[in-house]
Amino acid sequence: QTSGAAGPPSSPLAVARSLGPRGLYRGLAVCALRDAPFSVVLFSTAAAVRWGLHPSAPSPAEAPLGVQAVAGFVGGGVAALVTTPADVVKTRTQLACAAAPARPVAAVAAEVVAQGGVGALLNGATMRVALCAPLYGIACSVYELQKRYWTSAM
Repeated sequence: QTSGAAGPPSSPLAVARSLGPRGLYRGLAVCALRDAPFSVVLFSTAAAVRWGLHPSAPSPAEAPLGVQAVAGFVGGGVAALVTTPADVVKTRTQLACAAAPARPVAAVAAEVVAQGGVGALLNGATMRVALCAPLYGIACSVYELQKRYWTSAM
């Protein structure tokens, strides 16, 4: 199903028909430019917080679950904030009409700044932090909890 002649394709099959198989990967580079730094910041910040809160743990995995949750919360919040500009550019890239030619990331970023100033690159930062901080606090503590369970069950 497509959204009609006036709009972009609305399904993966419609995208493939309209833009070819490469069209399915449109925006991949800009997603990687957001997601790779997000992961680096998330896990390095969480590790630093975990060590700072519980330096006596023999290994990071042995820190209490509350420490794991706080570390994930802080790491997720910092990563969300730091990568918000890349998320804004990614969102603008994805919202562009599928029929329009792909634009370089730098051109999209320059357009965002031209339209709203440098601060426009932080649009949505509060909501990203509000979502990512608790999400990764829960994810990190649940990950450690299940890892402990499976390690002790073996």
